[in-house]
Amino acid sequence: MRQKLAGLLILLVGITMTAAVAGAREIERRVPIIDDAIGVVPMGNVFGLNAAMAGTDTFYYGGTVISGGGEPLAAVPAVAGWANRKMWSFSSAGFNGTPHSGLFMDGWRGVDNTTQATDYMHVASDTSANPYLNIGTCVLAGTKSLFCGVTNAQGINLCYKDNNGTGYGNSMYQTVVTKSYTYAASDQISLVYKYHNESEAGFDYSYAILQIYDTGAGEWVTLDTMATYTDVVSGTETIDVDSYLSALTPPVSFRIAFNFDSDGGYSDEDGLNPTVCGGLEIDDYSLTINATVDSENFEAVAEGALPAGWAHYYAGCGDYAHVKHVNDLPVMLSEDICYGNIGAGWCEMADSVLVFYDENNLGYGHPLCQDNFAYCPVVDFEGHPGLPGKLFSCERFGYSPIVMYIFFYYQARYAPACESGGWSGWLSDGYVYYTGETA
Repeated sequence: MRQKLAGLLILLVGITMTAAVAGAREIERRVPIIDDAIGVVPMGNVFGLNAAMAGTDTFYYGGTVISGGGEPLAAVPAVAGWANRKMWSFSSAGFNGTPHSGLFMDGWRGVDNTTQATDYMHVASDTSANPYLNIGTCVLAGTKSLFCGVTNAQGINLCYKDNNGTGYGNSMYQTVVTKSYTYAASDQISLVYKYHNESEAGFDYSYAILQIYDTGAGEWVTLDTMATYTDVVSGTETIDVDSYLSALTPPVSFRIAFNFDSDGGYSDEDGLNPTVCGGLEIDDYSLTINATVDSENFEAVAEGALPAGWAHYYAGCGDYAHVKHVNDLPVMLSEDICYGNIGAGWCEMADSVLVFYDENNLGYGHPLCQDNFAYCPVVDFEGHPGLPGKLFSCERFGYSPIVMYIFFYYQARYAPACESGGWSGWLSDGYVYYTGETA
């Protein structure tokens, strides 16, 4: 069964699992399909038919080969027709001499969509010869600032609709943490920094967060959010950090986290919320404990880097995409009603399949935070230009009743999507799918 969403979900090609659609970013709004920079029909011609083309045939892409550069590609058909059909079968023998693993599943790759590994937050300047690190007049003080977003040159390469100054993209999630400090009894702690935020009002935010080290859990945890910014705002922030720590038993290790979080639409990427110094800039940071001052103006930090002791912070839900033999699945294939209605010979999947559950916790196989996808190798249509349509086909078995709020869906992207040759955004049919009506 399928259930219509009110908006277009921004995930990746292939099969995607999410454990709570209610937590998806901005499903209330429909994000336009990204076309090229001059506003014509998408150059990739992925959707729809080309009525002017005659004498077309069917070409099957699938299975994986390794390109000359070492990257997995979808196998290219030599001739047209069913006899040349190719597919990803995820057989237990593995691929290219490598047994299956979470990172090499017939060339498919799993990704945790609750975190973002691409670095969009680092020190940038107004003098850099590197256009990806030059933010011009968006620097807050001196010649360098901590910057979260993309430069004009990056935006053009990423096919952003708005390329006026710096900007930011949809579903951007970036966090940088400072070095750690220690709070002792009666300490007076003051945090001061300059900031400038440009983001969609009420939907995209920047935060200054206080994290403490939980010695029992052995990890950093959020104690409180000390400042929140949205829309176009700037100024100098002064925060009494000790007021958040005074109820705790010292000594307490703590640090500051600067976070930028955007939802699935209305940014420079789709052009629906264009900015001039979009994203976030931080400068003239100082943290004072009693009379001891730790300050950072970023002037001595290399462009594209972070100050000593500072780091990017990634805290996702997890990548659960992997390959499993059908005999080892937590739900047996025989539970498919197809078996009884048509017969096992028509419904049975063989060997191994691509799955999206936590095999180390079968009682809670889909964590509430799960937003997990797997994407296939690049399918290069260069040898067969002008194909009138593209069809993705697969066999599927699942148990995800709607009352469990576990859904899956499909997406695709294409290149070139604009004159720079970059990729489009991820496009979907606007539906999430579930199997079974009741738990």
